[in-house]
Amino acid sequence: MKRALALSALLLVVLEGASATGRLGPQPELSHSLPLEYLPPNLQALVEQHEAAALPGEPAEHLQGLYEKLKRWRPGTTLQVCFFAGKPLLRSRIANAAREWTKHGNLKLEFGPSNAPYDCDSTRRYQIRIDFRYQGVWSMQGKGSVQLAAQAGPSMNFRGYHVAPPPEPEFSRQVLHEFGHALGFHHEHQNYEGDCESEFDWPELEKRLAFDPGWSPDQVRANIRRLNDDGRYQAVGGFDLASIMVYPLGAWAFRRGESSPCYVDEPNYVLSDQDEETMRSAYPDDVAVAEAERRDALKDLRAHVEKQSLGKDSRARSLEVLSMMARENVKARRVVEKLVEVTN
Repeated sequence: MKRALALSALLLVVLEGASATGRLGPQPELSHSLPLEYLPPNLQALVEQHEAAALPGEPAEHLQGLYEKLKRWRPGTTLQVCFFAGKPLLRSRIANAAREWTKHGNLKLEFGPSNAPYDCDSTRRYQIRIDFRYQGVWSMQGKGSVQLAAQAGPSMNFRGYHVAPPPEPEFSRQVLHEFGHALGFHHEHQNYEGDCESEFDWPELEKRLAFDPGWSPDQVRANIRRLNDDGRYQAVGGFDLASIMVYPLGAWAFRRGESSPCYVDEPNYVLSDQDEETMRSAYPDDVAVAEAERRDALKDLRAHVEKQSLGKDSRARSLEVLSMMARENVKARRVVEKLVEVTN
């Protein structure tokens, strides 16, 4: 089997009652076991609308993979990271943990001075913006951090860390996991080369997740099932149970319990060898080759849009969304919102 790691839209899910604007007060009793990740409803809606705009109609599976390639950051980019809250020491701990990814690929994270990491403000543009005061633990996928999440709000959230951060090594694990998503990587249990889908105890999953977080059976399958082999993955090895991107579900989630090959008895706390190799593959030193692939992907996606039976305004905005993706332009968010107004 090939090691797959997705450069695709995060299957981040919306929990009932989650608020896009709800802030949290001090909660020292917070549990920091990895929760089911979810985006605030407004961001989840934009993720879905963005894909619908970029891939109208019924696109062939390989086009989904091309769409995902455009969501990668450009190799060689330095991503600016800022914070809406949290003391300098907490920010520096997050920076130190997250930079482990960039040791293995052609991408950098810039947090500012170690004694005074950047505050999020309107004076400059930040690709990743971190907060601690919203519901849940989550991150936007790749360039969705700038194209869909507004600069005035977070693109990543660690609930309550500014009040009671978890101890090590759990702290670094969650930071590595969420930054993996921010760099474009999926949960490993959704690896199409793995067989976790047949391992899951679907009735038990549906029963438990109907109670918390309140999912329907369709929502459970949409957010847990294996993803298609449609070109969206960067294949550099086999299914990797040691990956930091493994979702540590309990034995109850699997038909064979602890005997399942998809079960991990404890979370992974460091990048695996294949995580490191995947980072090198996703963000190579040869920027020219990566850019040529992006141009080819954009050309094919444009051709797909042109073939669709769309109104003039819808076609123009779909093409504009694709162009914005290629340029990493923050206007893509406003384009998507306008497109939704037209199609609705």
